[in-house]
Amino acid sequence: MSSPLVSRVVACAALDDSRRREMLALMQVCYEGVTAERFASDLAEKQLVILLFARAGHELVGFSTVRIAEERLGGRRVDLVFSGD
Repeated sequence: MSSPLVSRVVACAALDDSRRREMLALMQVCYEGVTAERFASDLAEKQLVILLFARAGHELVGFSTVRIAEERLGGRRVDLVFSGD
């Protein structure tokens, strides 16, 4: 069975203004009090975004942002992945 969703991972820096507006609109539908300024600030702290599209029509229906940070743990370097909005 195939998924009704199609995903794509994109660098935040590669998002155009139109896609950013779509993402903001989704956030504002799903969460109260989301401002354009707060959305832009949060996105600026992330490196990647996972975009979810409806297979039929290619409409943006969801997304998650990703930040990767390098830390030291037990004397060795590890990459931490934080996903969220």
